[in-house]
Amino acid sequence: MGQCRATKKQPYTFCGKKNSAKRALRRQQRKETAIEREQFLQRLEKDPNDKAFFQLIKRNQSSVKSNAPEILIDGVKTAKTPSSQRETFADYFKNIATPQENPNFKDKLLTSRTNRCNLIKEVSKNITKKKILVTQQEILNAIQKLKNGKSPDEYGITAEHIKYAGNEITHIYQNIFNQIFEEGKVATSFKTGVITPVPKKGKDLTQTTNYRGITVTSAHGKVYEYVLIEKAGLKNINQSNLQFGFTEGLSPTMAALILSEVYSELNGKDLLFITTLDSQKAFDVVNH
Repeated sequence: MGQCRATKKQPYTFCGKKNSAKRALRRQQRKETAIEREQFLQRLEKDPNDKAFFQLIKRNQSSVKSNAPEILIDGVKTAKTPSSQRETFADYFKNIATPQENPNFKDKLLTSRTNRCNLIKEVSKNITKKKILVTQQEILNAIQKLKNGKSPDEYGITAEHIKYAGNEITHIYQNIFNQIFEEGKVATSFKTGVITPVPKKGKDLTQTTNYRGITVTSAHGKVYEYVLIEKAGLKNINQSNLQFGFTEGLSPTMAALILSEVYSELNGKDLLFITTLDSQKAFDVVNH
């Protein structure tokens, strides 16, 4: 809407009222937006919900799509064809997931921790007085937690396949899961997945280091994980309410929301110093 200017057909009085009405409308729009934003923050604080949060910020996201680079560089190696780029990405993510030899790493400490883990496993086996059995109802509850509309795993299985199968497959899961708990060995197929390289925003797309790998894991493995979490009772044990990563219903993006709120309260009049610590690839390269 342009500014109204007085003419013979539109005298000054009319234009003045029209411009005043526009300003009043904009003020009301800003007020309504502020109220909506405040109400959203209150709801988010009472009931953290990743879905609602991303629905809000999605309005302002760009629709620009990134194309694959013509040349991909991993160190000194260059890949130009789609097949060679796939191999380059495969090698890159494999190296990230493989513990590397580091002269600064304390080998004695690793050996000590490995021995302690093995000891804990042996003690746990010996003190267990009864078998851990999974019920079909627990499996049904786990199946209902699977999210619809997600990409299929490497075997072409989606959450919908498992949900629609329902009671027809719970006894099969039950036999497999009970055997896993008894033997302490998880099926290899539960631990593999398909990695998709996703470019980091604003980075040079010709460098492999500027991609993060998003893995679609086994749908059957996810059912097992949900059952295991409930059995072990691992939810929020000694966890700070300010931890957003690796927490159900939350994400690191919500931590950024807190920062943006602090910044907005300053109104640009005061200095704000922010210190961040980026533990680069910490969860990828740690020796498990």
